[in-house]
Amino acid sequence: MASLPRTSFNFDHNDPEASVRTILQHFRPDWFKRLERSAGENSDQIHGEDTEKNIDRKAELRTLQILSERKICGEVYGVFANGMCYEYVKGEALEQEMTADPHISKLIIEKMVHLHCIYRHKGSHPHTSLFDKLHTMLRQSPKTFSDPITENTYRSLDFPNHKYFEAEVNFLQTELTVHESNVSPEVFCHNDLFYRNILYDEDADQIRFIDFEYAGLNYQAYDIGNHFNEWCGVDDVDYSRYPSREVQMVWLRYYLQCWHHAHGREEETVDEEEVERMYLTVNRFALVAHLFWIIWSFQQAESSSIEFDYLTYGKKRLDEYQKRKAVLF
Repeated sequence: MASLPRTSFNFDHNDPEASVRTILQHFRPDWFKRLERSAGENSDQIHGEDTEKNIDRKAELRTLQILSERKICGEVYGVFANGMCYEYVKGEALEQEMTADPHISKLIIEKMVHLHCIYRHKGSHPHTSLFDKLHTMLRQSPKTFSDPITENTYRSLDFPNHKYFEAEVNFLQTELTVHESNVSPEVFCHNDLFYRNILYDEDADQIRFIDFEYAGLNYQAYDIGNHFNEWCGVDDVDYSRYPSREVQMVWLRYYLQCWHHAHGREEETVDEEEVERMYLTVNRFALVAHLFWIIWSFQQAESSSIEFDYLTYGKKRLDEYQKRKAVLF
C-alpha cells in the first residue's frame, strides 16, 4: 500500500479558510491555483479532541486506503497533524427522516452489504475486539468531571456507577458471543452510520458513506443495530422513531436477499426463520451500541469543547437501553 504525502501542519479551527488554503497548497497545488473559480473538490476531516483514546488513526488511514481502492470512499490525498485531506464525495447528507424512506433504505442496505462483503474472499479474520474496546473505554472514562458544572449535571442525572456498566458489558458479551443463537458474523463495518454520515446523490440516485473513523471488523448485527438506533436522531433524540418490528422485518429481509446474492445464492426468497433470528440478534446488538455511545458521552463531556449536552444525550440512551433490555432478555 503506497505511503501518503504528509505535513506537520495543524488545522486551525479558528481560521478554517486559511487552513484549507494551506492544505490545498500542500496536497493539491493544481487545485489551489484555481481555487477562485472552482470549489467543493476536496474535503478535510479534522480529528476531534481526545479521540485517539477510541480511534487508531493509523488503522483508520489503512481503512480509508482500502476503501478508496474499492471505490467505497473518496481518494485520500494526504495527512496533516490533526486530520487528513481526501476527495470530495458528491451528495447531500441525509436529513433524519430520510433514513426511514423505503427507497433510501434500500440504497443504504445495498451499500452496507457492499461494505460488509469487503473481506468475504479472504477467509477467516481476527476476532473483533468490540467488547475489549468497551472495557478499555470504560476504564478511561472519568468517574468525576473536572468542570464543576459538568459534575453537577452528571450527579443530577443519577447515572449508575462504573461497576454497573462493566457488569452490563460482561452480560452482553456472554449473551452475544457464547450463546450460538445470538452470534453474528464478523464483517467489515462502518460502526457510525447515522444520517449525517450518509450522502445521497439525487442525480445518480446513489448512496455513499463518509467518515470512516470508527470503521473496522465488527459484528454485522452491531452495524445494523447501531444504524437503527440512529434513526432516532442525535441533536433531538426521539426513540419513538426507532423502526418498528414490521419495518425492520422488511429492511432485514431485503438485506438478507442482497447478502445472499453477494455470496452467490440466487434464490429470491429468504427463509422467514432466518429473518426472525436476525431481527432478535440485531436488536440485542443495538443494546451494545447504546453502551458504546453512553461511555463515549462520558469521555466527550470531559474533553470536548463542542457545545453539546453529552451527558443528557448519554442519559437518554441509558434510559432506552434499560427499557429495551427488559424486553429483549
